[in-house]
Amino acid sequence: MKTYKSGTQVQYGIYISPKALDFRFVGADNETLEGKSGAQYYRLPTLIAILSAPALGGLFVMTFPVIVVIMVALAIVKAITSAVSSLVQERAHLVNMQWQPSAAYLNKKRRAGKSESAQKNSAELQKLEKEVADRKQEE
Repeated sequence: MKTYKSGTQVQYGIYISPKALDFRFVGADNETLEGKSGAQYYRLPTLIAILSAPALGGLFVMTFPVIVVIMVALAIVKAITSAVSSLVQERAHLVNMQWQPSAAYLNKKRRAGKSESAQKNSAELQKLEKEVADRKQEE
């Protein structure tokens, strides 16, 4: 069989490159065969193309449902893995426990300052509780 390289002028027909997994259709005589650079193409006779069309169509009809099922399954698996991955990344800090004694803030001066503000807050809370109780009695 005669081989044709991409970029050469060829006759009307279908050209196949098995190594490059490529096929090209040339619509008129003396057109350039566009394709992958350096690929070698073989001309497929028209009679063989016509006779193989029903077989290729039947093969496509038989395998298309399988292809659809596989693609749907892959999409579902991808969605599940991305959801699980995002959840794991969000919660990873809970699993990674680290002991940081410097974060304890065991300083007496700071504790004393906080207790004064806590006492102030508790006095304000008592005032609010008394006000709420008074309003309830009025109603």
